[in-house]
Amino acid sequence: MQVFIGCQAEEPLWVVADDALRERLETRYAELVDEPGEEAFARVRGTVGPALDCPWCRDFPGSLHLEEVLEYREASARDCR
Repeated sequence: MQVFIGCQAEEPLWVVADDALRERLETRYAELVDEPGEEAFARVRGTVGPALDCPWCRDFPGSLHLEEVLEYREASARDCR
């Protein structure tokens, strides 16, 4: 989980998380999807921040500093977009 798109958001945000949380998310993501890049659904608590200057994130207009994951599961047609 490197990118987060909020409900009704037009632009994706680059996800910033501590190493332990990022590892848990990546492991869980691999369990949820069949192919890389496939959507998963997450309800999270975090703080929106500015665009970052790193090789992978500089193309994103902002960042999301992840504090807590409340729900993380397969995406469904009923989820917000």
